[in-house]
Amino acid sequence: MNDLPAAAGGEPAAVFVGGIAHDFNNIVTVIAGTAQLIELRSAPGDPAGRLARHIIEATSRASVLVADLLSFNRARAAEPAQADLNTVVGNAGRFVEHLVGERIALDLALTDGELPVSVDAYQIEQVLLNLAANARDAMPYGGRITITTGCPDGGDAADGEAPAGPGRYAVLTFADNGAGMDAETRERIFEPFFTTKKDGRGTGLGLAMVRSVVERHGGTVAVSSDFGEGTCVVLRLPLRQD
Repeated sequence: MNDLPAAAGGEPAAVFVGGIAHDFNNIVTVIAGTAQLIELRSAPGDPAGRLARHIIEATSRASVLVADLLSFNRARAAEPAQADLNTVVGNAGRFVEHLVGERIALDLALTDGELPVSVDAYQIEQVLLNLAANARDAMPYGGRITITTGCPDGGDAADGEAPAGPGRYAVLTFADNGAGMDAETRERIFEPFFTTKKDGRGTGLGLAMVRSVVERHGGTVAVSSDFGEGTCVVLRLPLRQD
């Protein structure tokens, strides 16, 4: 299992991205509004109306990109609080089920007892939702997602897992039995803007945000996957030392 390269950028880049994203969103809003007026005023069958519809669809995808940029930007400022990781995962489960739909089964295998951590629960939920969205896209005909939690004795790394440093860690594993990925894709999946999705459906920021959030919490992310064999993502988060 390989640790993935950290997402590039720091606080100055975050400020820059936030400013550009807001300005870009304002421009997109004007373009979309103008295209909607053209479409409304076009007669049925008028090529101008059809072209306006293409513009509206493109601006919709651009708005999604802006939202992902801003989410990635906000991920740099976590607001941690005392929490039980099992509770956070359990609360996120219903959102994951709604996101992936009825064709995909969700299994939660949570360890007995509490896993005391200091996390921004909302951001950890967003991490799980981003992983779920990618798993869903890898299983268009249905499949299974399994989310497990645990705490290896002494905080040692699990088999094949990169060590996270000194101290004891809670381990959250997110596995699916989807299409998996080849080695080249696996090495790049957490790079900002890298995506294998076609037709503008992916912005390539969701998994970059996953990496950013986990590292902001003092944790690590590791992934294992082979083409046709599904994907397993392992998150390690420091246990609270009270």
